[in-house]
Amino acid sequence: MLMGDTCTRGCRFCSVKTSKAPPPLDPHEPEHTAEALSRWGLGYVVLTSVDRDDLVDGGARHFAETIRKIKQKAPTMLVEALTGDYAGDLKMVKMVATSGLDVYAHNIETVEALTPFVRDRRAKFRQSLAVLKAAKEAKEGLITKTSIMLGLGEKEKQIYDALRGMSYYIVYFLDKFSAVPICGFSKITLMLIISHL
Repeated sequence: MLMGDTCTRGCRFCSVKTSKAPPPLDPHEPEHTAEALSRWGLGYVVLTSVDRDDLVDGGARHFAETIRKIKQKAPTMLVEALTGDYAGDLKMVKMVATSGLDVYAHNIETVEALTPFVRDRRAKFRQSLAVLKAAKEAKEGLITKTSIMLGLGEKEKQIYDALRGMSYYIVYFLDKFSAVPICGFSKITLMLIISHL
């Protein structure tokens, strides 16, 4: 996880510490992260970060620089970036999307109706869809990915609507997390629904 261990947001499902003023970024983190990953010899890495609404760019430059350093030191390593929404600043989304990564991930987390109860008040369902769309449009052939949690009280129609919304915004992969079957869906059924959108 990049940019420290303290987030400026307070999503109800997350246990990461929060603060309005987290410690400053470590300027050496991009280099140190790239060096460590190149030594490990991984084929695929997923980078994520806390949200940093205290920074003008939301930390996008730091994230993009980390990806560029990784690709310089390990050009064959596939890099997935699981990012925040950069407060809806699509220029920052584009900066990260064009930094050399292979998969751009941003989670919608839940269906639209439950978003205000599950996510931080600054996170909006449509804003997240706009992030995914902007990432897809920033780089031809870029794979976009999102995740949705199930089991929070969503209705069957809300799940279908969320899946349709994601497919409209050209999301190629959808991770699913569910501890129990809901609305008559099992995990396997949900995967079949996704494959037929």
